[in-house]
Amino acid sequence: MKIHQSVRVTVVRKRTLARKPTKKQRLQRLQQQQQQPQQLQKQVTSTSSTTSTSSTSTTTTTTTKTSENLFFPQTLISSCFDIPASTTSTTSTSSTSTTTTTTTPICPSRIYSQSFVSGVYSASLCSAWTSFVASLTCSTYKSFTLSGTYNTNGINATNSVVVNAIATALRTSSTYSGTSNGVTWYVGTCGGGMELASTAVCACATGYSIRPCIGDLNWGGVNSATCSGPSQVITLSFQ
Repeated sequence: MKIHQSVRVTVVRKRTLARKPTKKQRLQRLQQQQQQPQQLQKQVTSTSSTTSTSSTSTTTTTTTKTSENLFFPQTLISSCFDIPASTTSTTSTSSTSTTTTTTTPICPSRIYSQSFVSGVYSASLCSAWTSFVASLTCSTYKSFTLSGTYNTNGINATNSVVVNAIATALRTSSTYSGTSNGVTWYVGTCGGGMELASTAVCACATGYSIRPCIGDLNWGGVNSATCSGPSQVITLSFQ
């Protein structure tokens, strides 16, 4: 029985000695320990930067992500190497635009159209003329036309500066002359009221003239004699 116990002790010692690492194994472990910091540094953080710009806002986002480590917790890696987990910054800019709209008022049309009888003065035609010139209150007329029996198409004036100056002169009993579409127009007082003529104020000529308040039979004419002219319809319209 004693012999068997001695043998058993010897076997146990051999097993215990077999667990000790050899010199080569110790060197390998030492090399692995030296390589661990390099493995930690290779676990790279990825940085993505996205910048989006529009007319009203600008947003810049920077995100840093740290990949998971198989050997060390995330908190340990961050504390050792000072790696930020995530950083986000946002900048917004707004712009304001101002639009100015200018609206030109539309003038209502004003029309004077009466029948004149040769050799006859009519107070009612003068009264209608006085009301007509008083109604020319708009300042943005685009044109006027003087027409009648002997020229149904009439003469047009489309220079808005001249047109509105004539309208103002008729309404305010002022003197004015201006050229539009090749015709020079004259405005002034003749008799008891205002006259518009293509020749001269208070002149007897063949041409274009309207002066219903002259007080006698020389009330004007369209493409005809303007003194003692033939019976006709005379029309003046502003639009």
